[in-house]
Amino acid sequence: MPIIATGNQKQELEKRIDAQVLSGISLWSLDNVTMPIGGDAICQAIERPLYGARILAKSETRTVRNTWSIFITGNALKIKNDATRRILRISLDAKQEKPEYRKFKRNPYLDVLRDRGRYLWAALTVVRAYTVAGKPSRLLRLVNHSALGPTSSAPPWSGSTIKTPSSQPKQPAKTTPTVNRAPQCFNQSSQPTATIRSKPAVLVK
Repeated sequence: MPIIATGNQKQELEKRIDAQVLSGISLWSLDNVTMPIGGDAICQAIERPLYGARILAKSETRTVRNTWSIFITGNALKIKNDATRRILRISLDAKQEKPEYRKFKRNPYLDVLRDRGRYLWAALTVVRAYTVAGKPSRLLRLVNHSALGPTSSAPPWSGSTIKTPSSQPKQPAKTTPTVNRAPQCFNQSSQPTATIRSKPAVLVK
């Protein structure tokens, strides 16, 4: 995956975004970002189905269909303004003062390359279980993301806790799909599957 720097100014970042878009690369990353991420260019590049990229050194633009995914990395990364609802943030905490000195027994990158099919199996299992459950607990859909299908609610649903509150009266048993959690993908002796468990259940976020 190609990586680029953001530069020191908003205008410089816009030029670099346009250059990546025009190159036709489907995956690219803004690496080691120190400035707050925001602004109209990055928001449009993330979310708009059609993006007008300016050709460098020319006073003309080219409209490109959005087929790319953007990744952003940085320490204490800050996201501002409208970009906050367009970016899915993942925080990693090594719980060490000097995480750069950590030693790993395995290489996650090589694990994924070696067992790509198993990881895809796990991801599709989550979607299938969510569909079998009747697609419950759907997330609020934003107007400018209306093209997203209902299965976009599957990942947060799969991380929910399923239990029966003692305060509720007993109800007739019904089949409730549950998903073997993602950590099983790292166990070489197991395969991620969907199971059906018969019990009254309520999703608790």
